[in-house]
Amino acid sequence: MDAMKCYTAWCDRLKDDAEYTDELMQLSDAQILEGFSCELAFGTGGMRGIIGMGPNRLNDLTVSRITRAVGRYLQGTQLPQVVAIAYDTRKFSKRFAELAAQTLERMGIKAYVFKEATPTPVLSFAVDAMKAGLGIVITASHNPPQYNGYKVYDHRGVQINPDVAEKVTDYYNQEDIFDYKKEAVGQIHYMDDSILDQYVAKVEHLLCPNKERSINLSVVYTALHGTGSQPVSALLQKMGYQTTLIQQNPDSNFGGLASPNPESRDAYVEAIKEAKEKGADLILATDPDADRVGVLVVVGDDYRFLNGNQIAGILMHHLIKDGGKKQAVVTTVVSGELAQTIAKEHGIMVNTTLTGFKYIGDLAHKYQQGHDVAFLFGYEESYGYLTGDFVHDKDAVIAALLIAEVAAKYKADGKNLYDVWEELSHEYGWFVEELYTVNLPIVDCASRSKAIMGQLRGGNVDKVGDFTILSTEDYKMGTKTCQGQVTPLEGYPVSDVLKLHFDKHAWVAVRPSGTEPKIKLYFSAHADDEQNARATLAGIKEAFLRLLSDHI
Repeated sequence: MDAMKCYTAWCDRLKDDAEYTDELMQLSDAQILEGFSCELAFGTGGMRGIIGMGPNRLNDLTVSRITRAVGRYLQGTQLPQVVAIAYDTRKFSKRFAELAAQTLERMGIKAYVFKEATPTPVLSFAVDAMKAGLGIVITASHNPPQYNGYKVYDHRGVQINPDVAEKVTDYYNQEDIFDYKKEAVGQIHYMDDSILDQYVAKVEHLLCPNKERSINLSVVYTALHGTGSQPVSALLQKMGYQTTLIQQNPDSNFGGLASPNPESRDAYVEAIKEAKEKGADLILATDPDADRVGVLVVVGDDYRFLNGNQIAGILMHHLIKDGGKKQAVVTTVVSGELAQTIAKEHGIMVNTTLTGFKYIGDLAHKYQQGHDVAFLFGYEESYGYLTGDFVHDKDAVIAALLIAEVAAKYKADGKNLYDVWEELSHEYGWFVEELYTVNLPIVDCASRSKAIMGQLRGGNVDKVGDFTILSTEDYKMGTKTCQGQVTPLEGYPVSDVLKLHFDKHAWVAVRPSGTEPKIKLYFSAHADDEQNARATLAGIKEAFLRLLSDHI
């Protein structure tokens, strides 16, 4: 796409709208190149991008265009012609949500918008509870403040699968981006407050902590200025925890944070300061749309991170109950294996899927609706967790309360959550993991990604440093290669993901991001002691990055 030609077309088509014209005239050459050289892609993770003008930015025109595509898809189904819409606290989130609702109403589709910024898992619950045909969430999750995004959920409250995303994309490509009406038409229908009340009641019923035990746990909770502030705060206090609340007010700039990401220690500066003053046992942080939660535990005079895989292992161990019918755990091929090992040790079925909670949610829903096997727990390494039977996406509200419950339980025994992780590691071995993100230039992101994945698929690599490749799982080709023998890799959808298994109990998974100009590298190692596990991890990471050095 010729950026300047596209930019000129936008200026010409929008010349009668002062708001858009002023913004277009203020763009720099670099902003024109980035905003007009290509289009935002819609995939199974939805659409995510920097807010601004151009087809490669999130704005009124791109939101209207994707909503018309979503509406056309819904009209071609037998599903209820009703859509539930939620939004987070980001810039323009409410505006985009109401624009989506008005666009659908013009198409004859009933749209209901939450009155306030609302956690994504509540939207997942609402779609199912109100029997809507689809759900939409305006959010960019944990991305920096200049981003926003658009996610779509099916009639079950599960993120749409690749087949549906492909159909929506076909409609999207047929829609004229300038077929956009700015003026409001018709009344916006707002969601009944009872939906949130029903959700909160179900969370309470699911957890039901020991109140006597919970009052001895001191928690600092930060919503990072996002949607968790209402339900998480209220439930922590109602369930008896000594709770200190910070960063609760909605703020599209997230209090000046570079990124409101619970995986980053930079997001916890205020929380750690408050926790030290209060002598808190635990810090909990939810991201802006409250589907992921991070944890810091007091250890000595400081607060120590537990990563997503460590938390999953602790929660898995807590959720195990003897007896009853067969149970299932669902996770991803890039997630850590401590929780899987614990589950298998207790006779619990383990399912692995591709990256993305849409796949976990799909399997969770099937188990939740079935009779032979019960869904117990779903998790991914990036701080996403689910238990229960009324939400079909990762849920930081449930997870935050569950983590507090586990922490209170072990505090009564004189332990903290880090102690628990170490005990589990001594019992099951030391699993250590690290995520390394390769940031790629926007203008040649696709070619860089293709070169990296092509190098690894070339068949010329059988050793990385001192590590020998034992087998390779290629989820794009649907094959597993082991000692020269190629066999089908069944049960997985097609996705541009590679997983390489090495000797010394190490593996690396590689996947281009579906929503950002990045490639993500997942490193994992396992050993009987922590020192050897971490040494193996450091060695495989150094060797692998050296292998890819020509492209990163």
